[in-house]
Amino acid sequence: MCRLGVEGRIDTSFGHDGFIDTRMVVLTQISVRPGGHTLVVGRDSFKEMPLRLDQYMREGTLDPSFGEKGSALLPLNRGVEDMACNTSGRILILARTQSDLEHGNLVVFAFRSDGQVEAEFGVGGIVELPNERLQPQEIHAFPDGGALILSRSLFPDPSRFRVTKLDGNGALDPTFGDGGQLELGLRTRACRLLTLSDGRFVASGYDPTSRSVLRVQRRLADGALDTSFGAGGEIAVPLAFPNSVGFVTGAAPDGSLLACGAYGSARLPGNQAFLMALRPDGAVHRGFGKRGLVVTRLGSSAQWRLTRVDARGGVIAVGVGAASRGGSFVLGRFHGFPEWATPKPPLGAKN
Repeated sequence: MCRLGVEGRIDTSFGHDGFIDTRMVVLTQISVRPGGHTLVVGRDSFKEMPLRLDQYMREGTLDPSFGEKGSALLPLNRGVEDMACNTSGRILILARTQSDLEHGNLVVFAFRSDGQVEAEFGVGGIVELPNERLQPQEIHAFPDGGALILSRSLFPDPSRFRVTKLDGNGALDPTFGDGGQLELGLRTRACRLLTLSDGRFVASGYDPTSRSVLRVQRRLADGALDTSFGAGGEIAVPLAFPNSVGFVTGAAPDGSLLACGAYGSARLPGNQAFLMALRPDGAVHRGFGKRGLVVTRLGSSAQWRLTRVDARGGVIAVGVGAASRGGSFVLGRFHGFPEWATPKPPLGAKN
């Protein structure tokens, strides 16, 4: 595992010349906590051994104050789908109890910031939801300890996506959707969620029939469509080629959204990575790039997969490069807008 600095170069102050050996042969999830600590989930061998959660300090050494000498064990040997941390230190891990959809239940594990089980969450730190043939995909943590979970039906309808909201104690949030759960009705081949700082969230994906339309919903904290966005809370943005893929993956302080993905072509699907900016009302931000788009040629099967707005209002994009070069990691920085910069505290204000 390695860490990059803000300028895009390997951070040699991390571990040994920017790299650390996690002592894991199977690594399933990585997450950076507020404050710079890094969490890693994996296991020591290819055998059916329990998964391990490790925490590394900013300089790249195991944190001896976390769990047992830097590690906590999970009662699973597979099935971890996602991990999230909130600002108060709670760690949430989303998994399935078994790999097959017929028998395995969706389960969430909660740990405190010191790596000990968060016993007040669910039953002994575990929340298990009944098997409804859903594949867990994402978990997002809220400051109050609650969570938003995205899951997908693989059959009979693979374009059916469900969002589940848990409160800080791990119970279904009755104020959200129908008893804590919501069917998105997005009708896309794939879906991703983006949570916003005010409790709203964005669901997005590409059209399942032609893959030529980016579909986006913005929803309120209770799950209702946000009617101030697009047409009744939804937009559909045409993409340039029929083999295109895309998702909304980032947000600016003023409420603008950033989408990314790849344009396809009949000859080489996904050979042009793109960034797109949307205004807070859902309209394409025509001042970004060329009429709202920035297209970068990274080679065949390349795409941007994640976007973030930095403190100066610039756009950081993370993706994969050309398959012909082994699927290399790509990092880019693009100009944004002054209004996207993080507001500075007033002179003399206390943190």
